[in-house]
Amino acid sequence: MSLRLSEPAAEPVTLAEAKAHTRADDADDALLAALITAGREYVESETARVLIERTGVLSLDRFPSVIRVPGAPLVSVEALRYLDIEGQQQTLPSDQYRVDASSAPGRITPAPGVAWPATLFVPGAVSIDLTVGYGTADDVPGVLKQALLLLVGHWYENREGVVIGTITSEVPIAVTSLLDKRRVYLGDS
Repeated sequence: MSLRLSEPAAEPVTLAEAKAHTRADDADDALLAALITAGREYVESETARVLIERTGVLSLDRFPSVIRVPGAPLVSVEALRYLDIEGQQQTLPSDQYRVDASSAPGRITPAPGVAWPATLFVPGAVSIDLTVGYGTADDVPGVLKQALLLLVGHWYENREGVVIGTITSEVPIAVTSLLDKRRVYLGDS
């Protein structure tokens, strides 16, 4: 399973918010912008959530009984395509499957009384065009924004992998605490 996403239109935290949090000056704008992006990617990776709404393609080798969509929240499914057993690409009509966007992760299942079609046995035989994410920066839960700001602040102050001569500690435990309750578990497919 792989999910390829478009780039976000904006980051969930602005440069001004990061500057206020870190008390940085204008000379560090490029560094802070890079840390914001890295922080967003870290939060998204740790939680299996997508902070800013984006479009993408989910590729699967076959149809599992339930398709659990990484990148919560699932907003919509635009198209579900597959390679039939003769290698021809087919688009499954939307009345042949159900989309549950209210759960995390979002799920796609066959419609009642319908079975998934047989596919060619090749990598990426199933592809799903979809939209995932919270929307704009204003829609991102505050706890995820706070975790991102804590990461940016930590990385801004500690620019090396190891700090010598001080008491060592993990990446801020506060970040882990904030993200733990927001993690999405994909389970078995």
